[in-house]
Amino acid sequence: MEVIAEFTNHLVIKDENVDDQTHDIIKVSLRKEANKWVVYSIEDLKTEIMK
Repeated sequence: MEVIAEFTNHLVIKDENVDDQTHDIIKVSLRKEANKWVVYSIEDLKTEIMK
């Protein structure tokens, strides 16, 4: 199974004065093993820095 996920990642590191946001789209590949879904691959499709 392949899933496309789109999200905004907000990274804050106060000690280093970092406050960044990125818009990300990733593809997650999963396979079923017994009664569980297992992620076997994560691929970046798009990462855009937001200001």
